Amino acid sequence: MEQPETRVWPGRYVSIVELRFLAIFVPALFLVLVLMTAGYEWHSYSRASQHLKQRLGAVASNLSIIMAEPLDRRDGRQIRLLMASVIADDAVAAFAIYDVDGALIDNFGVPQDEPVEWRMSQFVNFADQDGLRQVGRLEIAFTDRHLWEQTLNRLGFAVLSVGVMLLAALVIVHVSYSRSIGRPIDDLRRAFRETRDGARGRVTWDSDDEIGDLMTAFNALQDREEKSLDLLKQTQSDLERRVRERTHDLEQASTEALLANRAKTQFLAAMSHEFRTPLNATIGFASLLLEDADSISPERRSQYLEEIVRSGDILLSLLSKLLDYSELETGTLKITPEAVDPLVIVEAVIAEEAGRAAQKAVHLDFQTALAGGNKIFVDGARYRQIVTNLLVNAIKYNRSDGRVFVSLDSVRDGRCRLTVRDTGEGISDAMHDKVFIPFDRLGREAGSIDGAGIGLALVKQLTTRMGGEIDFTSVVNEGSTFWVEFPFVSGACA
Repeated sequence: MEQPETRVWPGRYVSIVELRFLAIFVPALFLVLVLMTAGYEWHSYSRASQHLKQRLGAVASNLSIIMAEPLDRRDGRQIRLLMASVIADDAVAAFAIYDVDGALIDNFGVPQDEPVEWRMSQFVNFADQDGLRQVGRLEIAFTDRHLWEQTLNRLGFAVLSVGVMLLAALVIVHVSYSRSIGRPIDDLRRAFRETRDGARGRVTWDSDDEIGDLMTAFNALQDREEKSLDLLKQTQSDLERRVRERTHDLEQASTEALLANRAKTQFLAAMSHEFRTPLNATIGFASLLLEDADSISPERRSQYLEEIVRSGDILLSLLSKLLDYSELETGTLKITPEAVDPLVIVEAVIAEEAGRAAQKAVHLDFQTALAGGNKIFVDGARYRQIVTNLLVNAIKYNRSDGRVFVSLDSVRDGRCRLTVRDTGEGISDAMHDKVFIPFDRLGREAGSIDGAGIGLALVKQLTTRMGGEIDFTSVVNEGSTFWVEFPFVSGACA
């Protein structure tokens, strides 16, 4: 519902825009002026108060001099005359005089316990032929209330003056606004209403200022609108086609997101199981050690401790893989390439995992035609991680009394290839596209073999980050072969 104008007095109207402007401008201006006036008066008051303190300090000092002789003689009449001359000052709230023993001789003004702005105490010393001696003490209480009252009066008058001037300014602003802005805005609003009702409203305003430019622009906009309608119809069909295409893309992205979310859900379930198993083992064996520490044989105690250590190693491996993959995904994993000997790393990893292979009755075979000293440009620790993950997977998913064949060779274009082949259950063709997808265990979630489904995904990411290549072949019930290639530093193998 439109409210274009508001009647303020007969024959006079104020637009809503003007009212809003005045509602913001007037209080703000009034506040600024009042604050400026108050600041000036406060500054004046502070300076006057400071000058008053200095003057009254001099008064107290002079009074202690002229009061010395009457006080020494205990001339009460002279003392009261001097006190009366001082108390006549508007700035003096109270005056008291004491003898040398601190006894009150006389006083004027407010009681000593009533609040005053500040007090000043001055000893009275009398000089005679015997020298300078103390004959009493003056105590004067001062007030600057008359200054404060004067300041408030001036401030009130200033605020009233500001209000009157602001009212006059409002009248001037209203008249100026109505003639220069209000009338053309009313015409523009009328034209907008006509346009809304289906007509092509036009406005006329003869001026070379911003208002005139606005009116000209509005008329030009009306002319262009008709031309734009035809263009809109022409582009509507293209827009609908693009919407269909984007809808298809969104549906595809939604499907991919759903698959990714499902993989993460499966990962969480798997990780819950993978973390729970070693944790339960660690807690269980530790509890047995605590509860039956005296009755457990040394052999059984050693067995429990070995199980606790093994479970801890499993947890550490899981956490390390998760952290590494997370850093790879976010781009925060630090890669420091250097020239390293792959033969040294591969032989070290085989020696480390020999115990794991023997425990599962898996035979390890290593063959290489490389001589020592050949270098590849990789992060040594991350290359070792790649070799370890490939070898551990080949052992873990192998059959009992199976074999793992590891080879290190020079292949095309001076590249060093690491090959790990096992005799395990293999990977079905339907699962080939999921091998390097994180958190996907290729249908082994219900199996007895622990794992989180991120080992091969981590190997893939590390290989790619360091400029290498990775691929695999697999035959169900025969085994899988994974290979990783990196170029030699020299470009050729010795």
